[in-house]
Amino acid sequence: MMSGSATATGDRRLVLAVLVVVVVAAAAGCQAIAPRSVSFTAAEIEAKLARRMPLRRSIAGLVELELARPVVALEQATQRLTTTFDLSLRLPLLLRDTAGQVTFSGIPRYDAASRSISLVQGAVDRVSIDGLPAALATRLRELASRVAEDQFARGPLYTLEPDQTRFGGVELNPTAVRIEGERLVVDLSPR
Repeated sequence: MMSGSATATGDRRLVLAVLVVVVVAAAAGCQAIAPRSVSFTAAEIEAKLARRMPLRRSIAGLVELELARPVVALEQATQRLTTTFDLSLRLPLLLRDTAGQVTFSGIPRYDAASRSISLVQGAVDRVSIDGLPAALATRLRELASRVAEDQFARGPLYTLEPDQTRFGGVELNPTAVRIEGERLVVDLSPR
């Protein structure tokens, strides 16, 4: 037969064992929702952009401009994402069509409200238009620059899906967006 103190000691050991199991299980649960990241290649970003293409603008029937076939490059050294678009210009009054390219770059940032990645500090890096007189080419470069800037200002570059910002039933909050090697990486941590 056990004495009262032996029963109390056994109860304390049982409670202590249960507490240890609970603490270990909680720690394991925290490990399961440790910070993680999602990443995208330039090709994946291109595919998302391509769905919004071609982008067409007509200016008073004088110029018809089209941006198409985005090519994305990720620049780790500058942390900038660069996109080059094929540019087509139709000048109905001159009965002339011409082509070129426009290159736009910016720094990727995460917008929590829309769960999307957009570009900030955008800049048109280069506009080339083939075979036009210098004065007309300059004006059309300005127009192409505005259309490219508008393309990135109008909408997100990439929107994260809900399953990309949840893990184990826990909502994850993006803490950083960076370019690492050939990937755009979004770091996520529990809220």
